[in-house]
Amino acid sequence: MPRLAPVRSGITAEVTCQRRHAVVLGSGLLDDVPLDDLARLLDQVGLVNAIHPSLARIVTRRDLNFALMIAETGAGVAKPSGGPARAPT
Repeated sequence: MPRLAPVRSGITAEVTCQRRHAVVLGSGLLDDVPLDDLARLLDQVGLVNAIHPSLARIVTRRDLNFALMIAETGAGVAKPSGGPARAPT
């Protein structure tokens, strides 16, 4: 998808040799994640999403440096006590 090219190139440009690990929060369908570049440039890439679609599991299985992690990243901020934060009034 041509409209995703700027996003992919922006992510790749931020990866430097000094950073060997990265975490992509809300990785979703991986449409905008440059998997090949990240696999080539980094030792470990964590992909975090509430649900990993089957295509994402299949595509990342080919590279051992991908780790799929399940977490809800859009649920809001938690209070230090671990409970949900209240929305500002």
